[in-house]
Amino acid sequence: MNEHPVINIQKTKTEWLHDIICIVLFVSIIIYLAFAWPYLPDQIPIHYDVQGNADQWGSKWFTLPLIVLTILIYIGFTILRKHPYKFNYPDRLTEENAERFYKNANLTISWMNFEIAIYFLWLSKGFIDSAVNQSDFMNLSELFIWISVLAVTILYFLIRQSRIQ
Repeated sequence: MNEHPVINIQKTKTEWLHDIICIVLFVSIIIYLAFAWPYLPDQIPIHYDVQGNADQWGSKWFTLPLIVLTILIYIGFTILRKHPYKFNYPDRLTEENAERFYKNANLTISWMNFEIAIYFLWLSKGFIDSAVNQSDFMNLSELFIWISVLAVTILYFLIRQSRIQ
């Protein structure tokens, strides 16, 4: 196992912006849930089939796990971003180019964290809305769009990494 240089990398403006937007979104969805809570029926749809129709029902407390999971993923990626020297890099990483590799890796994680947070919070809102309105919310095309956006992001940053000398 190669030991990579340990360098303190400062957050970019983009990373700060992602963090601020994510935190605002977390607070917003919690407030949204608090306002929607009295209108949630005791039994809500908790699982949907591929057509987006509810096929399992459970307590309204099931609105919380997706929000909590999103926050935990965000925290995990944020902690991970503080240690870019522990990531796996090509053999061409040197003392001279380590900072460029680390910045690219941190920006990749920041974008992924941001995109995951937005999608999961969008799902959370849809989950809450479908429970309040007793309607279906899952849209398979949204899932494919999100996966495509995430894949393009990863591909973009892998190409960027391949150009680091």
